[in-house]
Amino acid sequence: MKPTHLRTSRPYHITAYCRFAATLCAPDPEAAEDAFNDQVQAAEDALPGLIVDHLKVEEDG
Repeated sequence: MKPTHLRTSRPYHITAYCRFAATLCAPDPEAAEDAFNDQVQAAEDALPGLIVDHLKVEEDG
């Protein structure tokens, strides 16, 4: 009789939600959003499972 291999670990899916706020200096809201999107793209490239939902752009101050 062959020895039986027992599975000692199983895969688990973990979903985490977090909040992120940034202050970016730019001449207008569109430029600030473009700069933010560049940062998001770099983060998503580094962490393929990362999904960023953009909420809003407003002037700080």
